[in-house]
Amino acid sequence: MYNKCDIYHTFIMNAQKLINILLNNNEKVITYSSSEVIFNEGEECNFVCFILSGSVKISSIVGEQESIIAILQKNDLFGNALLFSSSSLYQGDVISLSKTELIRVNKLRLLDYFKNEEFLLLFLSLLSDERLKDKETIKTISIISTKDRLLYKLKNNDELLYIKSVVELSKELHTSRENLSRIIKSLSKEGIIKKIGHYIKANKKSDI
Repeated sequence: MYNKCDIYHTFIMNAQKLINILLNNNEKVITYSSSEVIFNEGEECNFVCFILSGSVKISSIVGEQESIIAILQKNDLFGNALLFSSSSLYQGDVISLSKTELIRVNKLRLLDYFKNEEFLLLFLSLLSDERLKDKETIKTISIISTKDRLLYKLKNNDELLYIKSVVELSKELHTSRENLSRIIKSLSKEGIIKKIGHYIKANKKSDI
């Protein structure tokens, strides 16, 4: 079952492999400054974009309020759901939230890459993991308590959770780094979890 591995870690690993293939093929890296518009709402999507660094917001104005569709960061991609769609128009403005580097691959170029079996399998795996990641995110953020979100995520990863950093995990759990650090410290003192390097492990004596 998918919850017996860390979907987020697998997603990042596959994304990095794809990005390395693109870089090795001398794909152009485009840099955007903070608050720069990358694509406008209603603009046709002609590329799949791979984020090398920084972060991107996709949002639309509904009435007088901003509706955020997605916040994307390093190793995420966008445009993949629109590029081959019969309705390929962006549903919101795509805006760089910080200095952001990305690679844009058009449809013909992407189809050419699909002739490379390794690239094709990685890309398909990335799309599958993205769906599972999104599904897991929806389940996680529906839990009100950050503490319970963390324990839920830990339980669904066989009680051993790989974390690249507390900052990255805080983004996944939709909380601040400071709050998550306090919760990890508190749960460790209570003997519920142990933090060992880049891993958080459930204490087998506790019931999470």
